Formats: sequence, C-alpha cells, structure tokens
Amino acid sequence: RHWIVFDGDIDPEWVENLNSTLDDNKLFTLPNGERLCLPSNIRILFEVSDLKYATPATISRCGMIYFSESTVSIDMAMNHYFETLKNFNLHSEAKDNPFNDAFNLHKSEKGYINEDQTKIVEQIKKILTSDKFMHQIVTYCQNHLQHCMNFNFIRSLQSMFILFAKSIREIHDSMFTLNENNLEIIHHLVLYSLVWGFSGDCSHLDRLKFCQFLCEISTNINLQSSQILLQNYFTFERGFKKWDQFVSTLDTVS
Repeated sequence: RHWIVFDGDIDPEWVENLNSTLDDNKLFTLPNGERLCLPSNIRILFEVSDLKYATPATISRCGMIYFSESTVSIDMAMNHYFETLKNFNLHSEAKDNPFNDAFNLHKSEKGYINEDQTKIVEQIKKILTSDKFMHQIVTYCQNHLQHCMNFNFIRSLQSMFILFAKSIREIHDSMFTLNENNLEIIHHLVLYSLVWGFSGDCSHLDRLKFCQFLCEISTNINLQSSQILLQNYFTFERGFKKWDQFVSTLDTVS
C-alpha cells in the first residue's frame, strides 16, 4: 500500500482538481482531458492544522481524524525531537534539514553517534525542560508577539531543533570538546536558536521584546545585553561574535 500525503492548507485553488479523485470512481482528470484511475493500493492523506481554507466539497469526500491540541503536549513533542536529535546522522548530506534522514543509518554503524552529540542534547534538554521553561516561551509567543504567519508551536519547535542540529554538525566537523568549563556556551546556543526558531517570523521590534523576555527568564545565564542575540552570530568555538567580523571590508580612497 502506498500513501500520498499532502502537508499544508487545503486550498481550493489546487485541491478542487483532486475532488474527482476523492470520489468513489477515483478518477483524476488532467488539463488535456485525459483521465487516470487511482490504483486500489493508493491512499491520499491530508495533514492539516485546521480547515480554515477547505470547502465542503472537499471535506465531504474525506474521512476525518481529529487530534486536539492537548493530545500532543509540548513535552511529548519535545521528547520526540530530543530523541531525533540524539540519533540523527552526522554524516548525512541533507545539510538543510538533518531530520529528513535522521534514521537512515543504524546506531550500530561505526562513527554514527558522536559522544559530544549525546552530551550536548542532554544539556539542551536540561535547560529547556527546567521550570516549565518552554511553556513560558510558547505562552509568550502566542499572546505577545505578532507573527507574519499564524503561530504554530510544532513549526517553531522544528525550526529551533534544526538550528540545534546544524550546530552539532559544526562540533562534529571541528576540534571543539564539551566539558564542565564551557557548558555556558550551550545556554548561548539555546537562546540563539529560540530567538530565530520562535520569533524569526516577527518584526525586528518583536524580536527585541522576545530577546528581553528570554534574558529575564534565563536566570542562569548572564548576557551583557539582550540585543547580543540578534546582533551577533553564534559558533561553538568562538561563542557570540558580531556579524561585521565575518564581513570583509575594502579600503576606500578618500
């Protein structure tokens, strides 16, 4: 059996063309008039966050499985991503999104799991799960920030963990070694990833507000200014460095 999964809003502009496919006769009509019959071993699944843009014509042709927001809690979603982050393949070619092929190789393969990878994930987990830290962040993002898209916790969480995975790759490719003396840098990574994962779709002013909020609730980390999170680039080997240090300059003739 094969599944075709559509992940996103059911917009009439494109889904109306599938309505005949969703009927009992399962016929898909091409623009040139040709008709294709959907094989009996093919199933179509629409995975959506809501039915805001769906029409009755499409909804009436589908069965529905509804999960309330409380079904998958914040802690459950985070545990899923923590386990994925512990085991994703450092040698993968999927540089843009390591989670796409997180389990393509088995753990037992030599060099698959990096010791620092596990240590870093445990430190990140310790920070994010203490004192309802993530619950405070989600509540703040929902109630106090203006997002250019409807705020979705899972989407923001995945964006944050992709940034975590990118940084873990950098560790794997460098000579950096995690120890008791440089654990503070993990706090820097968490704050940096939170800012861009949860407020990357906000205005600059809202990002500044969010940075200030993070500094207020992060009592175990001391930053000179909340703006450091926006005005600097984060690396494990050098911590926060100003963007202008990475931009080459040219001498101008006066």
